Amino acid sequence: MKEIRTLVKTRFPELADRLPKHFLPNIVINVLAPFSSAIKEGHLMLHLSHHVSNQKARTVLG
Repeated sequence: MKEIRTLVKTRFPELADRLPKHFLPNIVINVLAPFSSAIKEGHLMLHLSHHVSNQKARTVLG
């Protein structure tokens, strides 16, 4: 997450003020997720599989 923040900050400096200033460790997110809807979304993003394939779309659509 910090790498993404650095990348956005360097390429889009006009968005720098909208980026998060602090980060929570994963263990804190896991503990607080049942109590906060915003943290629950972060918890979901941590546990989603980001390894997806577009192979089926390529074969179906050509």
